[in-house]
Amino acid sequence: MKKKILFIMVGTMAALSFAARTPKVKQEIEIVKLGKFDPVELGSGTFRLRKIFVNELEAKDFSVMLFPKNGTAGIVYKNMPNKERLLLDKDARKAVITSYNAYLKDFEEKKLDRNQKKYKATYEYARAKIEWGPFQYSSYADPKISMGYVFVGKSPYFCIKIPSTKSNQRKGDTQIEYGGNLLYFTRAQAKDLVDAIAEEEIQSAVQSQMVVLPADDDYDSGEYEETDLPAEENTDYEEN
Repeated sequence: MKKKILFIMVGTMAALSFAARTPKVKQEIEIVKLGKFDPVELGSGTFRLRKIFVNELEAKDFSVMLFPKNGTAGIVYKNMPNKERLLLDKDARKAVITSYNAYLKDFEEKKLDRNQKKYKATYEYARAKIEWGPFQYSSYADPKISMGYVFVGKSPYFCIKIPSTKSNQRKGDTQIEYGGNLLYFTRAQAKDLVDAIAEEEIQSAVQSQMVVLPADDDYDSGEYEETDLPAEENTDYEEN
């Protein structure tokens, strides 16, 4: 019995199959490597803290930094002997902005209570993270912050309250605890803060860190064509 096998047919079929599976090539790839770039400064300003053992306010400079590893925006400042940073995720940033807008509306409509000489949580609450330490941010806690206002003299300050909060950390047998703080902002100072933590500002900062990769090489050779070998090169296989 004779079986004729044309080897050229095998090669042709394989080539046609390869052409059918040729993938489409992306022309451009844009990626954001969150966690791969350094913190980005979003803005800066000044607020006030109450001096220890003295009943008066002290101006403190702050910067707002975007931390890509966890997507938070941090209010970074010095509170001697420590440096501190209050980290706000998207929900916490929204709560601060919503509270500021409500405070501003109350201010302009003369609805603030002049008798409010002690802080009162008038607006929103949010979960945040506070980190502190004399040299590094070695201690942390997860306080539930609140926003409100208080009158100091004739001036109503927008405030962010960071309550006393126990940490999950321990130092020996002692559980670490954040002592609490109240951040005082004038209207203009609060606007500097909310402008820096606005979602548009966050997205702009992320866009500035985008890495644009070059386009992949496109391999386009058209359709594969069947080409018969010369008759004398076709090989018959004859099986006895």
